[in-house]
Amino acid sequence: MTDIDPNSPTNLRALMLYDISQRKTMQESIESHRVLCEHLGKQGISYDEYELCFNRCLNENYHSTIAKRDLTIPDIYVCILSDVINGKLAEKSIDDLCNAFKYHKIDKEDHLYWFKRFENGHLFSPVLLFPNDVLFEIAERCDLKTYLKLRKVSSGLRNIVDRLKPPYKNIEIRIYPYLITLRLNDVSLEYSHQQGPEVAFEELKFALMNPKLQLETLRVAWYSSSPFCNKVVGKYTTMFDDLLNSLNHKIHVEHCSINAERDERMMSVSRSITVTMRKQQY
Repeated sequence: MTDIDPNSPTNLRALMLYDISQRKTMQESIESHRVLCEHLGKQGISYDEYELCFNRCLNENYHSTIAKRDLTIPDIYVCILSDVINGKLAEKSIDDLCNAFKYHKIDKEDHLYWFKRFENGHLFSPVLLFPNDVLFEIAERCDLKTYLKLRKVSSGLRNIVDRLKPPYKNIEIRIYPYLITLRLNDVSLEYSHQQGPEVAFEELKFALMNPKLQLETLRVAWYSSSPFCNKVVGKYTTMFDDLLNSLNHKIHVEHCSINAERDERMMSVSRSITVTMRKQQY
């Protein structure tokens, strides 16, 4: 059994984009995902859900090809695992991954390491063998980028990391009709309409869900210019509101900036935050 979730939005997207790059049909992709879920002892998603996600990835792949830009992929470990389960050779796996994500720097030694680990049945990171107090100390010393990577290793390590005070100090959220951008400290992330806003809000939820979070700045802005754009932005706003309402605590922030055309959007954010004053130092 493993902590890898083949049904998470990020893993599903990575798997589907990888399948699309190999010219697999949706039925072939579904079968590959079914085998992966069976191997991991997980229940797969419904056909309708898979079809919706797959078509969204097809659309994203098409637009990225037209615009000649690379696909943004959080990690490819689930793709490597899928290759191992499907009996693909390591050389073929690295070639296919490099072709699929041409501008995504894939370290061949790192790929081979994980390929061999998965091939030998080791689905957990060796870091999990450390005692919890050691893991806590390691996590406390991590910068934001490492913190985000640690959360994706396994649910066990994620539970340890989430008990710490999050390293977020500044969060900026910009909601456009066809794009959602997040800036977490100095890490900038972009999520296009084709990628699906679910991935963006999943990432944002990771940042906001910890009650120990104390921000220096929080900036939220909405942008729309037409009735159709308002409808799309409204959909994203509902998802954002649902995220805020799902939190069982208020967000502590020293400075908050809200740019919105509608008062209800400002009120939604205002109800979810507590403005705290910085202690003055003498």
